[in-house]
Amino acid sequence: MNEVYKAFDWCDVDHNNVLDTDELAKAMRLAGQNPSQALFRQLKAEFDQNNDGVFDFHEFTNIVCENFISPDAMQEKAMEAFRVFDTDNSGQISLTELRRVLTTY
Repeated sequence: MNEVYKAFDWCDVDHNNVLDTDELAKAMRLAGQNPSQALFRQLKAEFDQNNDGVFDFHEFTNIVCENFISPDAMQEKAMEAFRVFDTDNSGQISLTELRRVLTTY
C-alpha cells in the first residue's frame, strides 16, 4: 500500500489530495497505460464514489486494485497481513493475537 500512496502523492501535482483527469493520466502512463477519454468516463462512472469529478486516495486505491494488481498479488498481500496477526501460525486469529497487534502497531 505504501507504493500506491507514493504513486498517488507523486501524481498529485497541486497537492490538493485528489487527482484530476490530467493527474490520473500521469499515474496511468506511469503504469504503462495509454488512457483514452472513454476510459476516463468509465473510471469516473465506476470509481468516483462522491461524483466530484476527481479521485481521492481511496478512489485511486480502488482503481489500482481493480486494474493494475493481479489477483495472485492481492492474495499474497492479504496472506502477509494475515500472518502479522496469526503469530502462532494456527491459521486463525485469536482475540489475544488481535489485541496484541492492535495495541502494538
